[in-house]
Amino acid sequence: MAVCDRRLTGVPHQQIADQLYMSLGMVIRYSKHIDKALNAGAGMVTMERPENAGLKTVYAAIENREG
Repeated sequence: MAVCDRRLTGVPHQQIADQLYMSLGMVIRYSKHIDKALNAGAGMVTMERPENAGLKTVYAAIENREG
């Protein structure tokens, strides 16, 4: 939980490893799902920016073709 809590607040992997005396590999392993969720959220913020309005149209067209 300590790894997860630190990742959610934005602490980098290497700093967590140093703080908790863990290997970098273990920190990355424990925070894998949180990193994916944070990355997905950041991607959504990027998509919602006004300058990326054209991307929404492109993705909507792709979704319509697949559906």
